[in-house]
Amino acid sequence: MTLLLAIESSGRNASMALFETVDEGPGGPFEHAPRLVQSVLPTPGQRGAVALAPAIDRLLSLAGASPNQIGLVAVTTGPGSFTGLRVGVATAKAFAYAVGAKVVAINTLDAIALRRADLGRPVVALLDAQRGELFAARYEAVEPLGDAATRILGPEGLEEMVQAGDLLTGPGVAKLTGALPVGAEAADKERWAPRAEEVGRVAAALAARGETLNPFELTPNYFRRSAAEDNWAKQRS
Repeated sequence: MTLLLAIESSGRNASMALFETVDEGPGGPFEHAPRLVQSVLPTPGQRGAVALAPAIDRLLSLAGASPNQIGLVAVTTGPGSFTGLRVGVATAKAFAYAVGAKVVAINTLDAIALRRADLGRPVVALLDAQRGELFAARYEAVEPLGDAATRILGPEGLEEMVQAGDLLTGPGVAKLTGALPVGAEAADKERWAPRAEEVGRVAAALAARGETLNPFELTPNYFRRSAAEDNWAKQRS
């Protein structure tokens, strides 16, 4: 049995989940959908590495599993909070290296979209990109598998992307201060946030396609420079 550890730390509320592979076929141990074994949240009030490492220990303890059983570590690498992404990626890299596991980089918008893929309709996942813009990706397929392009859009760009009948989801929906794009609908707020459960499901599908990395290849993908970096670049120009 091979276990998959999923880490989601792109926003204010991190989560972790442990999966086991269901069957092994020609595509390897991650060919089929994984079975959720256990999920946990870090201790309230704690953030960063001080919260993630103990949460992994608690997750394994609750599942009755050992670190060496984990063959794959999945983590959201962006977009999202610069600090949250750095901490999540660093934790995933260190753990995977220690146990000899492969890693999978997951787009945060994929995990967000998958929470609403059960409705069988096009989904637009949104995250706040600051500066009056949104990170956005539109998914036609039922199962988001890392194929949708992440874009940074203002209000006009979002109007052009969204089509009638689309479902808008993700924390970025809260930033739509005016009316929603014509013909679109907002998902329930309770299911906007990305979770480790969906991170693991996307990771298993990507691993079956051979899209794994060694720990040293894993890096955050912020999709844009921070405001501080932009200011520094302006001062240098």
